[in-house]
Amino acid sequence: MKKNESEEKFQEKTYKGSILSDLINLSIIWVRVADNSFSKRKWNMKEHYHAFFELHYVLEGNAGFQVDNESFVLDKGNYLLIPPKHPHEFQSLSYDYREFVVGFYLDFPSLHPDGQYIQSALKEMEVIKPLTAGIHSQSYIQNCLGYIGAQPYFSSAVVMNIYLFLLEMARQIAPQTEELLSDSGQLIGEVKYYITSNISEGITTEAVAAHVNISTRHLNRLVQEELQKSVSDLIMEEKMNCIRKLLSSTNMTLDQVADLAGFTNAYNMSRSFKKQEGMSPGEYRRSLRK
Repeated sequence: MKKNESEEKFQEKTYKGSILSDLINLSIIWVRVADNSFSKRKWNMKEHYHAFFELHYVLEGNAGFQVDNESFVLDKGNYLLIPPKHPHEFQSLSYDYREFVVGFYLDFPSLHPDGQYIQSALKEMEVIKPLTAGIHSQSYIQNCLGYIGAQPYFSSAVVMNIYLFLLEMARQIAPQTEELLSDSGQLIGEVKYYITSNISEGITTEAVAAHVNISTRHLNRLVQEELQKSVSDLIMEEKMNCIRKLLSSTNMTLDQVADLAGFTNAYNMSRSFKKQEGMSPGEYRRSLRK
């Protein structure tokens, strides 16, 4: 296949981003947009299976899927989550078919309500069937699409949106377990997403509290109870994540990195980075190139 034909077929990003916490272990293998609209032929993906979960979300057109010998037709706005080791195949039924696809590993290290909630939903999915995305689920997918091809550190935002999508899916599949999803668990997810999405804006604890519409004191207490950290700790962790990703994957100057990581200047960024990592940003970048 020629290069330009391949590029028409797939726009793929290998993020390898992850959320590893007491809530959930979510590791993204790849994210891609599969686009058939440039081609004059329909796709036919032969039967195969993976060791990980695969999420298919239809953006345009429709396609026929077969999973465990069960057949489904997915239209625009439908999605299908295929668990590991389930044989599946699909064929596009329209020439304008486009889908958003994510491959990911998922594990639950504890009995936190968020993990219980998603686990319950996955058990319900032993009988696999397509679902229609609600308003929130659609917005999470659209957020991911906006981040594809953007600055490298946005991979964290992609992972967080997939996490929120799974929570929304769980609410749709297993509504009888709604009581397992605590209000604080929902709030923590929203806090993390807001911090990740706005890290370049010099975000503060006060701004996060205003976003979730509770007092700063109450927010810090909830975050401390759930994660044994403060909101400022979460902000600093995300700043460090952003700096490490930009230093390792771009040739940006320290001033540019500082701006995207939400610091007023490179000097303040370097001081904070050295305090957290034990080396300066320049030393960190050089250590990766040895």
